[in-house]
Order: sequence, then C-alpha cells, then structure tokens
Amino acid sequence: MPENIRFLTCTFGELKGGKIVEKGTQCKMARGQMVRWMAEHKIEVPEDLRGFDQLAYCFHGELSAENHYVFLKSQNDPSEPRAAINMRKHREQNMIQGRE
Repeated sequence: MPENIRFLTCTFGELKGGKIVEKGTQCKMARGQMVRWMAEHKIEVPEDLRGFDQLAYCFHGELSAENHYVFLKSQNDPSEPRAAINMRKHREQNMIQGRE
C-alpha cells in the first residue's frame, strides 16, 4: 500500500464482561450509517470519524489505537423515539399500579 494511504479499522460493539462483543447485523448497520454520516458531514480527515455518534454508538479513545477506532453502543439507546420511551414508561407505571 502506498505510504500516503492510511488504512483504518473500525470496530462496532458492546462491552460485556470486560470484552468487546460484535453483533453482525448491528455492525453492518453501523458501518452503513457511518458511510452516510461521513458523506453528510463531508468527512475528509480520519480523525473526524471520532465524532460519529449514530445508532447509540460513540467513540472510545481508551480502547482505540492510531489505526483502529472502537465505537461502543451505549446501554440507553438514544435513537429510541421520545414518544416510544414515554409510552413504555407509562405502561410500566400502569403495570406497577395494577392497571394492566
């Protein structure tokens, strides 16, 4: 590979038991979303990829290296629509109070 070309690997996963676990379909979706995000934000510098924060993934510098970026999925999925969150909370409250 020519010296002026940088090869960068991105890992999309979840931290479970101190290990990064990658789930195939979710990784594929995250890669596709990252490509879309790169195009929308006109990303030209590899370091700018660290700003990717879609599908509940965010960059983790402490687990990453110069040519390997690690993105972990948060436990609370911010992509869940606010209305869905409110409906779920309402159902949970009703169940606690014995209405459902």
